[in-house]
Amino acid sequence: MNADLDRCLALAQTPKTRARIRRWALLKRVCLILAILGACVFVLVLVEFLPLAFAGSFVPDLRIFTDAPWWVVPAALAALLAAILPWCVAETAA
Repeated sequence: MNADLDRCLALAQTPKTRARIRRWALLKRVCLILAILGACVFVLVLVEFLPLAFAGSFVPDLRIFTDAPWWVVPAALAALLAAILPWCVAETAA
């Protein structure tokens, strides 16, 4: 990644362009970290809730554990997408 950044900075002709390239590179790094964290949270939430929901559909005594908020999995997916989309935009812009 540093080689690409150095190559782009060497081709930039003005300090303003170099600053813009550095901003895009920083945005790309931050969004990549957020996307990795979002993917980890999404997988952990999925691993936690799906077996409970599956078991609760067959064993009536386990339904008390399936009363977890239904919006947790879609919220984790939305957080993952919210981090991946800016990373994709920064990847193509930088």
